[in-house]
Amino acid sequence: LRGRILEARQDWPAAIRNFDRAIEIDPLLPSAYFHLARAATRGGDLKRAEVALSTYARLPDSSTARRSAADKMSTALTQLLGAVGEGSE
Repeated sequence: LRGRILEARQDWPAAIRNFDRAIEIDPLLPSAYFHLARAATRGGDLKRAEVALSTYARLPDSSTARRSAADKMSTALTQLLGAVGEGSE
């Protein structure tokens, strides 16, 4: 809950720390990985967001809205990271 509040305040580093803490407490909590991915994306840590989404995808989650949003974020992140990588040649 604290991470969600910090996310709403756009305090990405603090939100990330709180989602990390939630994951330490319960490493099978899908919503923590989902929100960690959102906060990491908004905070500019795209690789961390990608890892969080990958973990989220392997966990069961009854929220179809979260699952749909995660699929869209994952696709967009893959495209963005691919586009950024193309310019490094």
